[in-house]
Amino acid sequence: MDLSQYNGGAGYAPQASESNDSEGFTPIPPGWYSVRASRAEVRDNYDKDGMDLDITLDVTGPTHAGRKIFKKIRQSGASADATKREKAMGNVAAALGLTTPLTATEQIEGATFDAKVTVWNDKNYAHDLQPAGTHTTGQAAPAQQTAPPAWTPPPPATADSPF
Repeated sequence: MDLSQYNGGAGYAPQASESNDSEGFTPIPPGWYSVRASRAEVRDNYDKDGMDLDITLDVTGPTHAGRKIFKKIRQSGASADATKREKAMGNVAAALGLTTPLTATEQIEGATFDAKVTVWNDKNYAHDLQPAGTHTTGQAAPAQQTAPPAWTPPPPATADSPF
């Protein structure tokens, strides 16, 4: 489409970026963040053999405000897992505070949540959603637990040991 017909035929001069996102597309650190759902839609999945519920969440604070994170829930297709889908959809409904089934994307859009953010393939994803205010947001996710040391048997009994 020719845009020169607009703005009095002068076209549009380049403008300096209004974005203050100096981080670009680098992932934000894993942890809990306050978020608002700006978009929720059902779309073809990547394999084009089913549908995904895609939710775009805007971070509202306390840090990284304005950044986007994503929640995808496979609805159908070859790799769809009914148990995972039911659990994920139930978590979204619970985070919304619904007492009736989640039936429309409009129930999600505009809602606020606390989201546990994880990083996978250099992208941020909302791993878990909880009702807003239920978690201390802006905190880094706890470090992964290390496995306890392997069990070692006690030393052999000696002659003066009662065991």
